[in-house]
Amino acid sequence: MRGNKMTKMKKSLVLGSVLAASVMSSAAMAGGLSGNAGIMSDYIFRGIDQGASASANGGVDYDSESGLAIGIWGADVDDGIEFDVYGSFSGETSGISYSIGFTTYNYTGDSFDGDYKEINLGVGMGPVSVSYNKGSHEDASGLLEEDYTFINLTIEQGNAYVTYGVWDTDADEAEGSALDGSYIELGYGMEVNGLDLGIALVTADKDLSGIRDLEDNKDISQTSLTFSLSKSFDL
Repeated sequence: MRGNKMTKMKKSLVLGSVLAASVMSSAAMAGGLSGNAGIMSDYIFRGIDQGASASANGGVDYDSESGLAIGIWGADVDDGIEFDVYGSFSGETSGISYSIGFTTYNYTGDSFDGDYKEINLGVGMGPVSVSYNKGSHEDASGLLEEDYTFINLTIEQGNAYVTYGVWDTDADEAEGSALDGSYIELGYGMEVNGLDLGIALVTADKDLSGIRDLEDNKDISQTSLTFSLSKSFDL
């Protein structure tokens, strides 16, 4: 879950997509054991670029008809491998969907980032969904820990979606954390011959991007276009 400020610091199980295509394929295969594998042209998570350019990824999920789900997912990042372990319970009542879960983000590269732990809450109605994620982050040295909150709003229309997300580090933490700021993501996913294709345009504000204009000596926003190709299958 890396950013570009601080120590250079990202996958909510609940309504937090990397790209629309992977989310759609996972939802379609609910019930039983399934796997997925793919590649992204640029790994951007919740508005934060993970710095690995093209990134291979894959995972295994188990979904029960009762609403319980567990899984593990991994991806190539700038230094080493990220692997996430997660579990959740979800359901629907009176047309309102809900979910509660827990996610851990772990990294094999000590210089890349420390671990994250999150509680994930989600609710949705029709094309609109909201997620609230409360987490703690330990930096790569293991000496500094900070708490943060991530909230996003997603609206879907057919295969297209728009997401607005906001990061906020607790007020008593050090100023200038990478986990501060907001982003907006526009995406579209589709299936072609059994493959899930996705495209997303992501704009992170100047507080989240961590990019500085050296000529004007000020932070600037960042806009990125990313593509994904993935395949889901029963196990």
